[in-house]
Amino acid sequence: MSAVGREQRVTGRFVVGSVLAATVAVAVHLAAQVGMLVTRPDWSISAFRGYFPFDQLSYLSMVTNAANGDPSFTEPFSRTGANNYPHAWYLVLGAVSRVFDVSSATAWQVGGLFMQALLVAALGIALVVLSRSPWTALLAPVPFLLGTFTFLRTGGWYTSMESHAVLWGPFGVLFTLNGEAASLCFASIALLGLLLVWARPTRPATRLVVTLSASALIGALANVQTYSFITAVYVACFVTSAWALLHHRRRVAAVLAVVLVPVLFLLGPVVEDRAGQLPALVFGLLPAAPGLLVVLREHGPRLLLYFGAAVLTAAPQVVSTVGGILSGDPFLAYRVASNRSLGVEPGVGLLSSLPLLLPLALLLGIGLWRRRGLWAAFAVGASAAWGVLATNDRWGANAEPYRLWIDSVLLIAVTALPLLVEAVAATVRRGARASRTSGARPPRVGRVVVGAALAVVIASTAVSALDWARFYADNRTVPLFALGGAYAQALANSADDAIDGEGRLVAQAPCIDPQLVKAGSPAPVAFYNLGLAWPERRDEVDDYLAARAEGTVDADTLRSADIGWVMTDTACADGWDQQLAGDAEPVSSHDYETGSIRLWRVE
Repeated sequence: MSAVGREQRVTGRFVVGSVLAATVAVAVHLAAQVGMLVTRPDWSISAFRGYFPFDQLSYLSMVTNAANGDPSFTEPFSRTGANNYPHAWYLVLGAVSRVFDVSSATAWQVGGLFMQALLVAALGIALVVLSRSPWTALLAPVPFLLGTFTFLRTGGWYTSMESHAVLWGPFGVLFTLNGEAASLCFASIALLGLLLVWARPTRPATRLVVTLSASALIGALANVQTYSFITAVYVACFVTSAWALLHHRRRVAAVLAVVLVPVLFLLGPVVEDRAGQLPALVFGLLPAAPGLLVVLREHGPRLLLYFGAAVLTAAPQVVSTVGGILSGDPFLAYRVASNRSLGVEPGVGLLSSLPLLLPLALLLGIGLWRRRGLWAAFAVGASAAWGVLATNDRWGANAEPYRLWIDSVLLIAVTALPLLVEAVAATVRRGARASRTSGARPPRVGRVVVGAALAVVIASTAVSALDWARFYADNRTVPLFALGGAYAQALANSADDAIDGEGRLVAQAPCIDPQLVKAGSPAPVAFYNLGLAWPERRDEVDDYLAARAEGTVDADTLRSADIGWVMTDTACADGWDQQLAGDAEPVSSHDYETGSIRLWRVE
């Protein structure tokens, strides 16, 4: 066989092996994320997970609205007021639901799992390209199994802290399949793309196109989910800054970057107090400024081009939010004021960080030993971004530090893995090459240290994954809402009957969950999520919800909230049919297995 033939054969095997390994990795990841559900007899593609369901069903309401042609720029339940919550992903899922004529819950599940499969495949490709070994794609599921050593503290898989703050591994945030999970997938893919074109020799045109596209994608995340967008920006900026300082050997600028950390903690609260939360979050990039200025000086036009692409794609959500703040939107003021007691406790945070801190320390060590600036810069920059974000309650921003801690772990774990595998593979190859060329065994101290450190990292990863094992077992019994069943269909049909063109709201008797109603119908519902958006007549809707919680209903309360319809269930003993008899008339009835959903028109 000729040399060309042998090379083509080797190349063919490499490609086939890489594809097979990446395919296996995707299958393993999906099994780890949904295997506990798909084997259950009550699972279906339209079943919605009762996993912290209050928020998830609220997000699903935007998908339902979008599926019916409403872009959800109003509060999604009542379809009144304003909705400044980033919801581009839910518009995409709504379009999928509409085009393929599937339920919003089906679009949610398929879309979320597709994004995760795409991310794992992208990670597998990055691993193969940087390590030059097909089998490394099999490692792609590893970042999503990282835990926080919670089982050592509580025996569970997540740690509860003050207020509603929690810490858990990447598997916990991805399981929701919501906009945050999708946004983290997009962000990870963008960062992996940047790694591939900057960590190895790449044609200038390819590097330009990929970097420009990744910048635009990161900017677009502002329209999908705020915290993942912020995390991606911080990681990209801090890593770029660290790389510039190391690559160009700017010692004075490096010292200044370190000095600016305490300056951030000193002046950050002042910035937040006088300018607000958004300017404070921008101010949080202060320690990265020296390195970014170096990049600006060395690569000014292109850096401005990348920055401009990100700003342009982020603009819709940023303009909407800033406009709401300037106009005195009470909901946005509430959101900022409610971000309190959501910090990461230092002791818990440090122990929970070890499964990722150890690999970053190893990457830093190899980078310094081998004089590979990108490896060291990534370890330093990513750690700095993570630390600044996770302590933002201490320097003034108060933007849910625990959420940013979780998002940082996922993004950094995904992007660090290919670099760490490349670093370890390069170290192994260097030792083997030196042995062949010298004919004698080369000094082994460095490789022995790397091997020992790698063993510690592997052990830490494996032990932390016991959190995932508990997560998997816990979610075997997670409630599933049968949104494609007869009861859900009866709710949807009844709500659809109430769409009158006048925008009057539909109320529900106490035993009917308004979120399940909204999951299947675009009808305006008398309900809202306090932390998502507020309806136009919030006080009046609150009065109705308070009466509903007490089990009472009266026409005056309904009319003041602009409620024109009420849904009741014959299987419930709440007495609302009798209470409504004098002030409303029955309009329709839809049967399900054990009862009927009745719709009443308020006189």
